[in-house]
Amino acid sequence: MITSEEKERPAAGAAFTLEEVLAATGGTLARLGHVTRFPGVTTDSRALAAGELFIAIRGDTHDGHDFAGDAALRGAGAVVVEQPPGDPAPGCGVILVRDTLAALGDLAAFHRRRRRPRVVAITGSNGKTTTKEMLAAILERALGAGRVLRTTGTQNNLVGLPLTLLRLADADAVAVVELGMNGPGEIWRLAEIAEPDVGVITCVAPAHLERLGSLHGVAEAKAELYRRLRPSATAVVNADDPLVAAAADAFPGRKVPFGTLDGLPVAAAGIVDRGLEGIDFRLVLERREAPVRLAVPGRHNVTNALAAAAAAHVLGVELELVRAGLEAFQPPGMRMEVT
Repeated sequence: MITSEEKERPAAGAAFTLEEVLAATGGTLARLGHVTRFPGVTTDSRALAAGELFIAIRGDTHDGHDFAGDAALRGAGAVVVEQPPGDPAPGCGVILVRDTLAALGDLAAFHRRRRRPRVVAITGSNGKTTTKEMLAAILERALGAGRVLRTTGTQNNLVGLPLTLLRLADADAVAVVELGMNGPGEIWRLAEIAEPDVGVITCVAPAHLERLGSLHGVAEAKAELYRRLRPSATAVVNADDPLVAAAADAFPGRKVPFGTLDGLPVAAAGIVDRGLEGIDFRLVLERREAPVRLAVPGRHNVTNALAAAAAAHVLGVELELVRAGLEAFQPPGMRMEVT
């Protein structure tokens, strides 16, 4: 259960000591700088604050190693790199790692473990962003403002997820994160970093077939979330999607199915489509019911709402707060989701 005591924890930032960075990343200290406690982490030298840790990430169009010297000149406390920079500014430390992308993820995983929020990870071919925002709306009703960390924008990849988790403060009781992918193995690694307490797969649809080959390949890639969950975690399962249901079969822990079928612990009944004005349904939560009026149109949003309701239920949120959060949900400007 989410308790009132959890609401009173003080906030704290994502600072790291040099020893913590080395322990989390397995890095080697190549040069000791003036700073041994870093107030934050960035991968963008332009956004660097004095004393922060700069991690040089190799991207599709740029290489962060090209900006390590600039980061040092801008006041970085240390740079995390795969090879030593040419001539970093005096006072800037240098930490060598095998893989800076892996180091970023490992540092985020370390921070997630020390902050110890409940983490809900959401993936699926469609509906991730809407489900995340619906769940956040519910949790903000239950916990109050400033208690829920969520993925922003498209920060759902191997760079964005760690940067999201590095924003965790002591005040955050729950983190709701999206897991996107470009190919096999990515969801596994993202789940390894996030260590979810609750894993949600919204649906499986024909996306990324050029990389995954078939709908079965998509299902296998999404199923990495369930396979990476700890046995003590909970899998939230779309029972209306046979591929999602099959993906959950091997998970040994608790499973909470949702859908429109009779007898499910989380279900929708009496769906009334109001066109562009939204959609109504009766939310069934463990034999209790409440009417819900969504402000967003489309039956697919009933599925998204059920996924959010199921995750909130796992976290101990009461039915009335689930209903109120869903009805308060207003969709942000969003693209079509196909990751």
